[in-house]
Amino acid sequence: MPFKDLREFMARLDELGELHRVEVEVSPELEISAITNRLCKLPDGGPALLFTNVAGFSFPVATNLFGSAARMAAMLEHPSLDSFGNWLQELFKKLSGNSAKEKLATLIESDFGKKFTPVRTINAPFFEVLEDTPDLRRFPALKNWPGDGIPSHQGRFLTLPLVITADPEYKQLNCGMYRAALLSRDQVAVNWSPQSGGASHMAQWHAKGETMPVVIALGGDPMVTYCATMPLPPSVNEFWFAGLLRGEPVQLAQCLTSGLLVPA
Repeated sequence: MPFKDLREFMARLDELGELHRVEVEVSPELEISAITNRLCKLPDGGPALLFTNVAGFSFPVATNLFGSAARMAAMLEHPSLDSFGNWLQELFKKLSGNSAKEKLATLIESDFGKKFTPVRTINAPFFEVLEDTPDLRRFPALKNWPGDGIPSHQGRFLTLPLVITADPEYKQLNCGMYRAALLSRDQVAVNWSPQSGGASHMAQWHAKGETMPVVIALGGDPMVTYCATMPLPPSVNEFWFAGLLRGEPVQLAQCLTSGLLVPA
């Protein structure tokens, strides 16, 4: 069965002996990154890490979850990365088209491809509003490098954020992986390249003179996180592609404050 969220994936890594818990107190400013940096450079990629005692914060921090071939294969639910590559290659061989983009277009329109269209649900855990005035500073966002960022936010970034946007008509959904800097209690600065889906949507909203809604999701299905990092064509929805790879559609729900569809 596909992983529905990050907790399920981490439980699987624990079963495989791929997760190491760090229970001594560590700082999210440089220290967690320094430890992770050393371990991820070991020949086997080192273990995934769960820091359970983060100085000044109640939330734990997980790092290096995807830092080895074994953990990537576990996330993809294949015996090995070679197995996954062979499966994908065989799938594309059967499709018409001269390029990967054309083959993907064929796949999306096929009866097989339509099985992985994201499904909407009205039952999502995030519907529970925990705080009327949430404080983003409660997150143990990491500072990874000395001098990173600007002084006003001290170089603290949300890592692996799913940044979700849509065009003004909500016909084209994009889930990208961009740097997200914590600026204050209720402000985040997102940095995306001019060629990205998020930048394209922003230009369309600005042309209409309207403010663009954005959602940042943390801790979802690891397959969605993986697909958000991929250079997919604008016509290919990351949630659909994640459904294809996981063999089951991704569940989405409408955000409480906008028309955006986000991981349930």
